[in-house]
Amino acid sequence: MSDAGRAGTQGPGLLGNPSLAALRQRTSTKWRTYPDDVLPSFVAEMDFDLARPVIEAVATAMAAGDAGYGHIGRLGEVFAGFAARRLGWNPDQARIFAIPDVMTGISEMITALTPPGAGVVINPPTILKEIDSLLAQGIEVGRNLKLSDRAHVVFPWHIAEDKVLDQATGGESIGTTLRGIGPCYRDKVGRSHAVRLGDLYRADFQARVKHIVAAKNKLLVGLGSQQEALDEVNVLRDAMIAARNR
Repeated sequence: MSDAGRAGTQGPGLLGNPSLAALRQRTSTKWRTYPDDVLPSFVAEMDFDLARPVIEAVATAMAAGDAGYGHIGRLGEVFAGFAARRLGWNPDQARIFAIPDVMTGISEMITALTPPGAGVVINPPTILKEIDSLLAQGIEVGRNLKLSDRAHVVFPWHIAEDKVLDQATGGESIGTTLRGIGPCYRDKVGRSHAVRLGDLYRADFQARVKHIVAAKNKLLVGLGSQQEALDEVNVLRDAMIAARNR
């Protein structure tokens, strides 16, 4: 897309749509990480101008020397009104507070919604990558991260199930992340095909995987899956690599 093909636009009640040249002047990581021949992926808050009321409110506050630290003003009231009008939801205003960034918000949400001792599911390759990323940043992991041997494990059959079930409503996607999380929780509740982290170290783990893979292949065929059958050898190899790495 050229600058000419991305002319800036502005409509009544709409956010400004700046030109590509204007976007490349921004200092966000998205627009400064890659050379000009790469067009970064669309991210809404990074691709439009701020709404005029937001600009005016911030300018007024800055002109008055009001940085607003620690006080959210009418945020609770305003958000509750928006939620009621647009979502039919009436949140408790007393429980609405400001979050400085997205990752902090996610952390606070998990803390609020996950009581101590609540079960989770783990995808070994994914968590190993996350651990390696933390280690690369010099963050101590060993003493700060504890994994329960009762945590349930996401396996390739869960991801395969997620993909085929996502289209099982007549071609209309149900909107899953396709990471196998839902099917893993379903097996956790069903128990028959559930595998916990501690099971990776049991003597009968190989026989259990063989049994589950055979059952899951039948299930996937019945659901109309067109992908290759799951291979128990590959599943076992990947699981044991994960078990040895940590």
